[in-house]
Amino acid sequence: MFLNKRMAPAELMHYQALEIRKELNKDEQNKMCNLEKGFAGEKLYDKIFNEIGHENVYVLRDVYLKIGKVLTQYDSIIVTNNGVSVNEIKNLSGDYEYRGNKWYKNASHMENNPYVQLSRAESKLIKLSNDTPISFQVDGKVIFMNDDFRFSAEDKNIENQTIMINYLRNYFRGYKAERLNEKAKKIVLLIRDTVANNSYFVEHADITKLKRGLYCGSCKQFDLAKGQFQFICNSCGSVESYET
Repeated sequence: MFLNKRMAPAELMHYQALEIRKELNKDEQNKMCNLEKGFAGEKLYDKIFNEIGHENVYVLRDVYLKIGKVLTQYDSIIVTNNGVSVNEIKNLSGDYEYRGNKWYKNASHMENNPYVQLSRAESKLIKLSNDTPISFQVDGKVIFMNDDFRFSAEDKNIENQTIMINYLRNYFRGYKAERLNEKAKKIVLLIRDTVANNSYFVEHADITKLKRGLYCGSCKQFDLAKGQFQFICNSCGSVESYET
């Protein structure tokens, strides 16, 4: 079962709000586009998991855990009686390759290696298991959510850590046989005790360069007429209360 709601990342909401009040530069546009694409992949992951069912497991989504002195972000953590599985969700498109412990796109060496990210995330949960009386197993998968993603790897271990979207339903069905008990609850409580706020988000805007005022929640136009208890948009006719 899903234990929390997946919210849009703070950085994505920042750029979406910023776009209404100023013209984004190319770097800001690219950042927002990548964040929107990533969030769309996460929502599709949730949709497919919902279709298959997750009543036999606990699922924590888009959480930051502070284990030791390190803050780590997790797209999805699946908890069973046997342990924890970390899912690193990616919505990439194009031709990718993993060889020599390096990550390539169209033969170009890329940063942000998802398998390194997965390994780091797993290692923090392993530390949590080792540092507490509740011992549990930790494994992980990189989930690729895009139909237009093509991938090859020399390393069989990397292949075993990879789930393509056409196999994702079968992967989720593998949890149907699980039956939750007290140990799973204890693992969830242990993980929840490490949940922290995202301290990496430090974006800010120069308010002197932003368009001021209230805008319509529907069409985003700054053309509102003030009534006695509500605003009416002169552009699209939408009505919103003062509270909204």
